[in-house]
Amino acid sequence: MSRTKWGKGKVEVFALRIEILELFAQGQNQTEIYQTLVASGKLTVGMRTFSRHAKTLKDTDAATRTNPTPVKPPPPSPTKLQKPNDGGLPKAKFFHNPKPSDSTDW
Repeated sequence: MSRTKWGKGKVEVFALRIEILELFAQGQNQTEIYQTLVASGKLTVGMRTFSRHAKTLKDTDAATRTNPTPVKPPPPSPTKLQKPNDGGLPKAKFFHNPKPSDSTDW
C-alpha cells in the first residue's frame, strides 16, 4: 500500500465507525473487519493504522455504554474500629525535662 496523508487513516476509520462497531458486535475480530473493509474498497489504510484506531473506537464505545446493574457498595470491614483515647494521641511514657539538673549533660 502506498503511504497516505497524515490524519487520513483516522478520518477513514472514524467515518466507518458505525459499521466497524456493528462488526465487532457480531463477533468479528480486527483482522476480519480490516479484510472485509479493504476487499469492499471502503478502507485504504494499513492494518497497523486500522488496528490502532479501531481499538480506540472499541474502547470508547465500551466506556460510553451504561451498566444496567448498579454498583453495590463494598461490605463493611469485619474488624471493629477502636475509639481513640484522649483525642487520639498516645499517652506519654516518659517525662521530658527541658532544663536538666546537671549542666554537664549539655
